[in-house]
Amino acid sequence: NERIAGQVREAEEKRDAEISAKNERLRQELEKIRLSHAAQKKELEMQRERERQADAEDAARLLSEYQAATEAERENDAARRGKNISLKKYHVKQIHDKMRRAASEKVQELEEQVNFCLLS
Repeated sequence: NERIAGQVREAEEKRDAEISAKNERLRQELEKIRLSHAAQKKELEMQRERERQADAEDAARLLSEYQAATEAERENDAARRGKNISLKKYHVKQIHDKMRRAASEKVQELEEQVNFCLLS
């Protein structure tokens, strides 16, 4: 009986040892999975942060380009308005000079007529 009880105890101990070894393997595999998952999660977070930074840099670059283009457009508009004003002033001066010449010629013509009438 004791021999059989000893054999049963040995079998139970062997089975307990096998179960413990199997549990240890499973625990190690689970730990590897957890570590892998944590690494993947960290990599994903890092990738998202890099994308956020890239998006922020793109937004800043686009804003800067837009502001530069807007400023250049304003400068072009101001230059165009300045040129238009200069052209208008030039044309007004030309018309004014033409009117002076015409008036001067008319005065001269009238003076000649008066002189002609006086001499006749």
